[in-house]
Amino acid sequence: MPPQVSNLKNLENLKEFVVGKNGDGPNIRELGKLQYLCGYLCIKGLENVENVEDVWKANLKDKKGITELKLVWNDESDDSHKPREILNRLRPHTNLESLWIGNYGSTNFPDWVGHHSFSCITRVNLMGCKNCYILPALGQLPSLEEFEISGFDMVESIGEQFYYNGSSSATAFKSLKWMSFSDMPRWKEWLMCGSDEEEEGGVFSKVEYLTLSDCEMINGACLPDNLPSLKELEIRGRNQLLGSLSTCHYPSLRTLIISGCGEVESFPQGTLPSTITHIAIISCQKLVSLSDEGWPSNLNSILIRNCGKLFADTNIIKWNLRSVTSLTSLYISEVPDEVGDSFPEEGQFANTLTSFGVRDIPSLKSLNGGFLKQLTSLEFMSISSCRQLQCLPKEGLPASLSWLLIDDCPLLKARYQREMGKDWHKISHIPRIDIDA
Repeated sequence: MPPQVSNLKNLENLKEFVVGKNGDGPNIRELGKLQYLCGYLCIKGLENVENVEDVWKANLKDKKGITELKLVWNDESDDSHKPREILNRLRPHTNLESLWIGNYGSTNFPDWVGHHSFSCITRVNLMGCKNCYILPALGQLPSLEEFEISGFDMVESIGEQFYYNGSSSATAFKSLKWMSFSDMPRWKEWLMCGSDEEEEGGVFSKVEYLTLSDCEMINGACLPDNLPSLKELEIRGRNQLLGSLSTCHYPSLRTLIISGCGEVESFPQGTLPSTITHIAIISCQKLVSLSDEGWPSNLNSILIRNCGKLFADTNIIKWNLRSVTSLTSLYISEVPDEVGDSFPEEGQFANTLTSFGVRDIPSLKSLNGGFLKQLTSLEFMSISSCRQLQCLPKEGLPASLSWLLIDDCPLLKARYQREMGKDWHKISHIPRIDIDA
């Protein structure tokens, strides 16, 4: 960052301003001379501010054109008072639409963060604020649609301070649609405030997407009881949530994603909400079996990705999905270990599947013909990035199949190439065939 940047007095676009250290680079007060900045601005190196009074001279409050602001400290400090004073003086104009704060070192936030006067803010990201033990009152931002909160090591409880700041009694989070909490190892209490019992117009009444990642002390009893609009719930990493989802009442929930849940050996753990139609199970490295009960009665789609132990010879017979007669779509990808000739295992699924796909299984050399023959309703089948797969089953493919997709499978491509492959005649009756299309 050249120290002369402030000489460009008519500058409108400055994506990044890095505060100099020990005179090497510009002082933060130089921002004050750039009166016409607009759009996105990122200020880095805030730990290099020596005199907090210089921050006033940055004059962000009068820069009406800045709509996206990112404020970043690059290292932690033992002085929690100074970062708060800096952030307080960095208060932007209320035209702001997006706010991102990273590695902030104080224990709490100044009042402007979450103040209801910022009526244009639609997105807030608070990342790596490891010393903070209290969250700002984001609930009072009337236009807030998305927030991501990550790396708050000291937060144990989320309560009234998250919803209200004392200066307004408006319904909290009335516009919120997407929220994400991650890396909050001490968080164990989530209290609801306001009219959360009302389905229409209550707290979080418009939330459609919720992600909880590496919040290992939070459990299902702490989740909001009433999320009437929630469509997708994603649970990542260590947590206590999977066994308690049966107590949640989310009438609009359709998609459940569990990812990186390293302690899970069997899934589901208890009865899942019947409204769920799609489940994705991703990178659960200890998963060895799928339960024969607890599946949603309306489930029609399952994705299994990077769950190596589930495909071991001794575990592939433990999938127990025969009773899930609503299931129509199954996709399997990223199997890092060896799979045997019985993959997928015959008799583990109902014959209701209409769509089946495998992707990125390096060791796969053959598909179980018995498994495929039982899929009398199968309409679409995709095989991708299975570079050792030599041929399709000798038993043939289901007569119901109307679309076959083969991509990045060189041995199959050579064998079933349109009009030229030696086994093209075995699949030529399928109405639609795409090979490396």
